[in-house]
Amino acid sequence: MIETDNLLSEINWGAWIADADATELARAIEYVTTHQIRTVVMTPDAVRVVWPWVEGRGIEIWAYLEYGAGRDSASELARGAKNAFMHGADGVIVTMRRRAIGAFADDMHVVRDDLFFNKNLTIALDASDVEPDQWSYVFSGLGRVRADGLMITCDNSVGLSSDFLGRVYGMLDNWDAGAFDGELNFALGDDLTRHVMASRLTQKMRPNGAAAARFFIPV
Repeated sequence: MIETDNLLSEINWGAWIADADATELARAIEYVTTHQIRTVVMTPDAVRVVWPWVEGRGIEIWAYLEYGAGRDSASELARGAKNAFMHGADGVIVTMRRRAIGAFADDMHVVRDDLFFNKNLTIALDASDVEPDQWSYVFSGLGRVRADGLMITCDNSVGLSSDFLGRVYGMLDNWDAGAFDGELNFALGDDLTRHVMASRLTQKMRPNGAAAARFFIPV
């Protein structure tokens, strides 16, 4: 749980709920409502539990799904998304490796409007998995599937502040390399320093999109 609540007033926060246990979900949703957080990410199993609690409160629920490299990845993703939407999700976060972007766009661009009609489609990528010269490929794929947003995660292999900021800088510097014009989100774990650094760099390099950027903290 993040205790530095004063920072919540400085950045557009979202909540990341990893636990599907009913007791922990209730605690997390209490935190979300108390701090007026408007967007939450959770597992598909948690959606059906949480939706009745937040219905009508103006809180968006995004389900967290994975897209792999297997033959059945597209159909599994479609089933997962439909199930999440049926139980109240307003969108999905689809996490994948950078090299899977092309296959994902091939699989999804035809069914995009039917499957994600009136729902948010955000793609999550680990910044440590994308080199600066690969972002044009990424943005091209995001543009093909008309993703609503890009979420940047970052594993512990990028430990130094300079290394992490270099990854974010490379992404922002290549933002216009493709046809993607969606929102930018960050989910960087419980390290508030990374969130603040990413927010400041985004404001400097992409001021027009900085206001819409969301930073998801674990609760």
